[in-house]
Amino acid sequence: MLGSRLSSPRRRRRIWLSVLAGLLVALVIGEVANQVVSSSGAAATRSTRSWIAAVAPLVDQSSALSATLSEVRNGSSLHRTQLDALLGELQGSAQQLQRDYRALELAPPTPASGATLGAVFADRARAATQLTGAIALATGNAAAAQSAEAALARVAAEVRAGDAAYQRFLRELPRHGARRLGSSVWLRSPSAWSPAALSVWVSVLNRAQALAGRRQLSLLAVSLQPRVLKIDGLPTTIVAPPTTTTSTTTTTTLSTSAVPLTGTATTLGHHPPRRRHYHGATTTTAPVVTTTTLQIPPAGSVSLVQATSRLTVTVVVASTGNLPVDGGLVQATLVPTGRVAASPEHALRRLGPLAPGDARYLTLGPLAVRSGASYRLQVTAGFPGGLQRQADIALRVEP
Repeated sequence: MLGSRLSSPRRRRRIWLSVLAGLLVALVIGEVANQVVSSSGAAATRSTRSWIAAVAPLVDQSSALSATLSEVRNGSSLHRTQLDALLGELQGSAQQLQRDYRALELAPPTPASGATLGAVFADRARAATQLTGAIALATGNAAAAQSAEAALARVAAEVRAGDAAYQRFLRELPRHGARRLGSSVWLRSPSAWSPAALSVWVSVLNRAQALAGRRQLSLLAVSLQPRVLKIDGLPTTIVAPPTTTTSTTTTTTLSTSAVPLTGTATTLGHHPPRRRHYHGATTTTAPVVTTTTLQIPPAGSVSLVQATSRLTVTVVVASTGNLPVDGGLVQATLVPTGRVAASPEHALRRLGPLAPGDARYLTLGPLAVRSGASYRLQVTAGFPGGLQRQADIALRVEP
């Protein structure tokens, strides 16, 4: 009995010690867990801030494009080249922002917020692309313009979807993140994109002569190799001055009545050109354009070429419309005249892409000729089934 009474206090002390030890362990575990949670929260906050810092410039650039969209919407008095430049800027920038966002390697705060911001950039890129096509319809023929209203309505729907997605994205972000990014709106004047307003806009675009799309090629100059020695049939026979077209070739430059300029024509400058090849055609693009006076052989004149058995024709072709061109054709035809019994010689080349205002050298030939023979050189530039620009030059080869 005495032993049992003496052992009870010891057991009670051991129990209390065990309880205290358990409490201490629990406190330690709780503190560690709290520190882990706090550390994870701080890391998540830092990750969110890093992601927002990365996307903020993209959002700002996208927001700035709303001004370009407004310029297009209010630019009925623009010329076609100005309108195309704005559309190109809007479409190219919107698509680049979409690519830049996709290339980000940082994780968004949540998968939903990341996907929603991606939808914003995608909606705006689609809207810019569709706008280019819709305006092409509106400035085309009357039949095409009938489809333009529906196309512009789809553009407005994409813009609205992008703006709504951005508002949803802000709600999905932590509060401090939304404050750092701010608003981003493309549709600043909703009434301008109503069905009635779009119908009026299409009518204005379709009637605007300055916006009518034109694909047009013009011959700016024709050069021969060997060079022209003189031109007969003028009031006073003159010796044609040589014009250096490259660092190694000297030719005589002749303009024609088909050139849509009087007295002067635009030719390529003196800087070394870059050589390109399109479907077997040797072409040259020069970065600098200058203006020079070209001789214009009148009807009835004859250009005397030095004795040769081969004649090479070099032409300068320009895109003088307001739309980019591709697939243009240039042909040189040498038709024997007088007593020469020979078939016409032909050389055909296809042009590569040309932006409005650009010009390009193109070499055709060589064409077979006979010493002492006379010919009529016809050079045409244009599109299959479209308007052709023609130069017609009488030639005689020295005996």
